[in-house]
Amino acid sequence: MKNNKDNGSIIVASRSFMKNNKETLAIIMVPEQVFGNDWRCECIIKTDVGEESTHAYGVDSLQALELAIKMLEARIKLAILQNE
Repeated sequence: MKNNKDNGSIIVASRSFMKNNKETLAIIMVPEQVFGNDWRCECIIKTDVGEESTHAYGVDSLQALELAIKMLEARIKLAILQNE
Protein backbone atom coordinates (compact mmCIF):
# COMPACT_ATOMS: atom_id res chain seq x y z
CA MET A 1 0.00 0.00 0.00
CA LYS A 2 1.44 3.37 -0.97
CA ASN A 3 0.04 5.44 1.92
CA ASN A 4 -1.99 5.06 5.07
CA LYS A 5 -4.89 7.29 4.05
CA ASP A 6 -7.98 6.68 1.94
CA ASN A 7 -10.34 9.58 1.20
CA GLY A 8 -8.76 11.60 4.02
CA SER A 9 -9.28 8.93 6.71
CA ILE A 10 -6.46 6.95 8.27
CA ILE A 11 -6.25 3.24 7.47
CA VAL A 12 -5.81 0.97 10.51
CA ALA A 13 -5.36 -2.28 8.60
CA SER A 14 -5.70 -3.77 5.14
CA ARG A 15 -5.46 -7.15 3.45
CA SER A 16 -5.05 -7.92 -0.21
CA PHE A 17 -6.25 -11.22 -1.69
CA MET A 18 -7.05 -12.69 -5.07
CA LYS A 19 -10.63 -13.27 -6.19
CA ASN A 20 -11.30 -14.57 -9.70
CA ASN A 21 -7.66 -13.87 -10.60
CA LYS A 22 -8.13 -10.21 -9.65
CA GLU A 23 -6.85 -8.40 -6.59
CA THR A 24 -9.34 -7.44 -3.91
CA LEU A 25 -8.43 -5.12 -1.06
CA ALA A 26 -10.13 -5.11 2.36
CA ILE A 27 -9.57 -1.95 4.41
CA ILE A 28 -10.48 -0.90 7.97
CA MET A 29 -10.40 2.78 8.86
CA VAL A 30 -9.64 4.39 12.24
CA PRO A 31 -12.62 4.28 14.63
CA GLU A 32 -14.57 7.52 14.99
CA GLN A 33 -16.97 8.60 17.71
CA VAL A 34 -20.59 9.05 16.63
CA PHE A 35 -23.97 9.33 18.37
CA GLY A 36 -22.82 10.25 21.87
CA ASN A 37 -20.64 7.46 23.24
CA ASP A 38 -20.99 5.07 20.28
CA TRP A 39 -18.10 4.44 17.88
CA ARG A 40 -17.84 3.10 14.34
CA CYS A 41 -15.20 1.81 11.93
CA GLU A 42 -15.64 2.03 8.19
CA CYS A 43 -14.98 -1.25 6.36
CA ILE A 44 -14.20 -1.08 2.65
CA ILE A 45 -13.82 -3.79 -0.01
CA LYS A 46 -12.22 -2.55 -3.24
CA THR A 47 -12.13 -4.47 -6.51
CA ASP A 48 -11.47 -3.49 -10.11
CA VAL A 49 -15.27 -3.29 -10.56
CA GLY A 50 -15.91 -0.88 -7.71
CA GLU A 51 -16.00 -0.29 -3.99
CA GLU A 52 -18.35 -1.49 -1.26
CA SER A 53 -18.43 0.23 2.13
CA THR A 54 -20.16 -0.51 5.42
CA HIS A 55 -19.65 0.30 9.10
CA ALA A 56 -19.14 -1.73 12.28
CA TYR A 57 -20.45 -0.09 15.45
CA GLY A 58 -19.44 -0.53 19.08
CA VAL A 59 -19.89 0.94 22.54
CA ASP A 60 -16.24 2.04 22.40
CA SER A 61 -13.49 2.30 19.79
CA LEU A 62 -12.02 -1.12 20.60
CA GLN A 63 -15.33 -2.91 20.15
CA ALA A 64 -15.97 -1.11 16.85
CA LEU A 65 -12.50 -2.15 15.64
CA GLU A 66 -12.96 -5.77 16.79
CA LEU A 67 -16.32 -6.03 15.03
CA ALA A 68 -14.88 -4.46 11.85
CA ILE A 69 -12.11 -7.06 11.79
CA LYS A 70 -14.58 -9.92 12.31
CA MET A 71 -16.90 -8.55 9.64
CA LEU A 72 -14.18 -8.29 7.00
CA GLU A 73 -12.71 -11.65 7.99
CA ALA A 74 -16.09 -13.29 7.37
CA ARG A 75 -16.52 -11.49 4.03
CA ILE A 76 -13.04 -12.52 2.89
CA LYS A 77 -13.68 -16.17 3.83
CA LEU A 78 -17.00 -16.10 1.98
CA ALA A 79 -15.36 -14.62 -1.12
CA ILE A 80 -12.66 -17.32 -1.06
CA LEU A 81 -15.27 -20.09 -0.63
CA GLN A 82 -17.28 -18.74 -3.57
CA ASN A 83 -14.17 -19.06 -5.77
CA GLU A 84 -13.72 -22.77 -5.01
